[in-house]
Amino acid sequence: MDKAGMRPTSIDCKLGRGLLIVVKLEYVKSRLPKPFWQFEAGDAARIAEAEKFARSVDMPRTQIKTFRNPSTGEKFYCAIWSREK
Repeated sequence: MDKAGMRPTSIDCKLGRGLLIVVKLEYVKSRLPKPFWQFEAGDAARIAEAEKFARSVDMPRTQIKTFRNPSTGEKFYCAIWSREK
């Protein structure tokens, strides 16, 4: 999608078989030829590390979702960060 000049605007995620996290991104055409964005999915520690990087490069979070493992109740997250500067 980067080559097409697209950037994600929304994210949805769920737990698939086992601990596989299934992520779905929706994209829009970016104003920039090469938009700057990232997404991450995982536990709170993984998202915190991605947030730390995003802040270091002045990239605001676009969206975050929380979901649970139905068998354990453990929380998982998925998030996207992007900027158009």
